[in-house]
Amino acid sequence: MCVPQDYINIISDSALNIVQGFKYDNDSKKQYENYNYRKQIAINNALIEQDNAHKAMQEGIESSRKEKLQSIQEANKLKVRNSASGFSLNSDTSQEQYDDIISQGEINAKNELDLYNEKANNYYSRANGYLEQADEITRDYNSSLYNSAMIKGYLGNANKVAQNWYKDMNN
Repeated sequence: MCVPQDYINIISDSALNIVQGFKYDNDSKKQYENYNYRKQIAINNALIEQDNAHKAMQEGIESSRKEKLQSIQEANKLKVRNSASGFSLNSDTSQEQYDDIISQGEINAKNELDLYNEKANNYYSRANGYLEQADEITRDYNSSLYNSAMIKGYLGNANKVAQNWYKDMNN
């Protein structure tokens, strides 16, 4: 008959086998290398997307600046034309025209900036997706490592449990 000490030995052997199941063998090393490779690809893709987002933001700032400069140049050209035609540069009508051109330039600049910010947000969103993918790969690897260790530990002692049970039944 199995005494409590036999059960304690089986339990401690099970715990030891589970711990040993976490040790790296050749398959575990290949699995780890594959995990690392896939995770690094996801991280690199996230970095590329973040870089693209930064570039889009810079392009948006530059495009917005160009729109503003272009509207100022158009307003100045209008001032030169009006001056050459003999119109008063200080009249309310002339000033309203200049202000309208500048205002339209500001609106266009804001629209350009918004467009590029939207592009940047899309890049950031994709970058976050890649980072989530890297986290998922890590969770999957850790889960498979844990499950593998548990299975090795349980299977390693299944034979001992069966033998002790068989001994108990036949005594």
